Amino acid sequence: MSTTRNYVLAAYTILLGILALVGWLYIGHADDAPGAGVIGFISLLSSLVVGYRIARAKPQGR
Repeated sequence: MSTTRNYVLAAYTILLGILALVGWLYIGHADDAPGAGVIGFISLLSSLVVGYRIARAKPQGR
């Protein structure tokens, strides 16, 4: 995989984490469930870690 593709995949993964955070925060606010916000933050943190690992991955030689 090329480095450009790695960066795009990393950005997409982080974007999905941000969208999951917004969704869980909305559910937590609408339903008075504080645990939903925590789930959102955990999903954001995990997407940041995975996005970082994707961006730092070295291209595979063929």
